[in-house]
Amino acid sequence: MTAEIEKLKLSLQHAQEMLAAKDQLLAQKDSETAALKALNALLQKQG
Repeated sequence: MTAEIEKLKLSLQHAQEMLAAKDQLLAQKDSETAALKALNALLQKQG
């Protein structure tokens, strides 16, 4: 039983790490999108 619980804890920890990595990737994409929108706005002002 204890081995089962430890196995589940490891699975949960892995899932949490994957979610954290996903959140980090999404934040990076949001940042890139904001930068591209700002660049686009600047280019449209010049055009």
